[in-house]
Amino acid sequence: MSSIRIPFASNRNQFFLIVFFACIHLALSAQSDPKDASLRLNQALTGKDEKSLDRLLHPGLSYGHSNAWVEDKGELMENNSDGSLVYHSIAVDSTSWKIQMLGKLALVRYNADFDVNLRGKPVQLKLHVAQTWIRKKGRWQLLMRQSTKM
Repeated sequence: MSSIRIPFASNRNQFFLIVFFACIHLALSAQSDPKDASLRLNQALTGKDEKSLDRLLHPGLSYGHSNAWVEDKGELMENNSDGSLVYHSIAVDSTSWKIQMLGKLALVRYNADFDVNLRGKPVQLKLHVAQTWIRKKGRWQLLMRQSTKM
């Protein structure tokens, strides 16, 4: 007696495999978006999330502020954790995003309102932010950031 072959069953398995890999692709694509990385950075700064900051910041980071103060990765993480610079909120103007992809680099620009405390003094700023992100080991890391007052 020959076995009965059910074509639908194998097609169904193939369908589920395709759906499974499509879901994985979508999840990885979400991680590969420099805009998403920029928003996650803002959340990590306001939430003092050291683990996320460490993953999002490139070891060679140059983080320039609108007053010409420049921090490297270690300084930014230390100032964020010890309260020297506290980010209370970063409200990005959703219509201001400009993103340019250049291979493994992404140039990201946006306008935002920043509510911070700098060495205990409250400061509210409206800034234009320019960031350079580099794709390293499948994720985006901030290499350079500079802001100017608007």
